[in-house]
Amino acid sequence: METSRRLEHSGADRAFVVFVAAVVGALLAAGLPLVAAFADGHDLPFPVWLRSIARLDATWLTWGRPTIGLAVGALAGLLVIDQSWRLDITRERIVVRQGSDVRRIPRERVGVVYRTGRRTVVIEAGDGTGLFKGIVEGERSAVPEVFTALGYPWEGEV
Repeated sequence: METSRRLEHSGADRAFVVFVAAVVGALLAAGLPLVAAFADGHDLPFPVWLRSIARLDATWLTWGRPTIGLAVGALAGLLVIDQSWRLDITRERIVVRQGSDVRRIPRERVGVVYRTGRRTVVIEAGDGTGLFKGIVEGERSAVPEVFTALGYPWEGEV
């Protein structure tokens, strides 16, 4: 019998988010001079600090700009992962984490758990007070199974 479950990004999801963010960062950084030139040529607003970076002209920036963009993109991906909700669910409590913020919801306070939309999970107290609302990672069918297996009242499709 299970006593604890965790809902969060899988390892593959984490790797995918960081990879995509890194690639997007590299592409944006590599294309920065073209975008700045286009903005200048069409009298479009463009941040001065980005325009200054785009105008830097050095041989090493041919590979340096995309490399820096790759690193910044990967860091942004890691930040997205860090700020995603993680739920540790036991029969006694639900521990909700987002970044360094931690909140504990005792089992006796939980009146109902349900999903709105595709991935948003809502936990309410018996009197309807909202205890948690956020996007929770996990397969669509796995999320209700985790809650029901640990004795939480799930409302909706299982």
